[in-house]
Amino acid sequence: MKKNLFAKIFLIILSLIVVIIFFLWTSSPDKSPLQSNIYEQKITRPLLNLEGKNGIITNIWFRNKNQLDVFVSNDMKYLFVDVGDIEKNGKLITPDKEITDFIDFIKDYEKEKDYDFILLPYNEIILEDYDFSSAFRKNVIENHVLLVELGFDGAHVDIEAIPFNQRADYLNFLEELSKNIGKDKILTVYAGTLNEEPNIWGWEPDFFNAVSNRVDIILTQGYDFGKISKKDYQEYLTEQIKELSSKQWNSRILFTLPTHKIYPETLENALEVFSKNSNKFDGIAIFAEWTTSESEWKMIEHYNSAIILN
Repeated sequence: MKKNLFAKIFLIILSLIVVIIFFLWTSSPDKSPLQSNIYEQKITRPLLNLEGKNGIITNIWFRNKNQLDVFVSNDMKYLFVDVGDIEKNGKLITPDKEITDFIDFIKDYEKEKDYDFILLPYNEIILEDYDFSSAFRKNVIENHVLLVELGFDGAHVDIEAIPFNQRADYLNFLEELSKNIGKDKILTVYAGTLNEEPNIWGWEPDFFNAVSNRVDIILTQGYDFGKISKKDYQEYLTEQIKELSSKQWNSRILFTLPTHKIYPETLENALEVFSKNSNKFDGIAIFAEWTTSESEWKMIEHYNSAIILN
């Protein structure tokens, strides 16, 4: 009798252990997407009639009309504008006055020079620092609705380190944001690296494709690869360009190039690779305005001149 009782207890404990392990594995943020549900590949945001132009990351405290002249001469149509921090609940901290002062500055320049920038606001959100709950997503969407009302042309989403078990929530967030800002506005995102075996910082092709079905422009990643030599950096960059170019995406693709990183992730090393494959993309995006040196602007000008000649 005791042996049978011990055997039953052992089986019960073993079953509980199996259930706990299965629960932890299925709920893990790092669970491989290969074992998760396939992302719904519906197209919810038709491509707007957008120009294939360049872009640059800046912020709402930027005030330099001479620098705007440089943007224009380098075919930079899209300004991805950091509008400051958000609280843990997703609410924007920056006062409206600081935002409207920036918009007024840009509008004055546009009127003076007869040029039209596309202004796309964003907050850098490293998701592990926030609770990506429905309340958080609602507040971030409300931020962007307000920003559009204040004069922006749409929304730029920079949410990074997305766990696999929250990627469906991210796609739903993009759909809700699209509905709330309106289909006449522009929706763009910053992507992780394209990777068949991704971590939370990388995007597998199915996820990248699902995002491209829900936005107008994707800014791809040209840095933060963790490489320590020029050779390794350029080889990885070449592989990223090759993979991105080998597929058809619903959205336009701008390739983001660095001016804010240390060697080997320099603009010079990036352009050396990218210029050979630039016809596969709709343009470049420079990160960032406040870290780009005079010598780097000369590199960008040389690159743009070569594109025009070709």
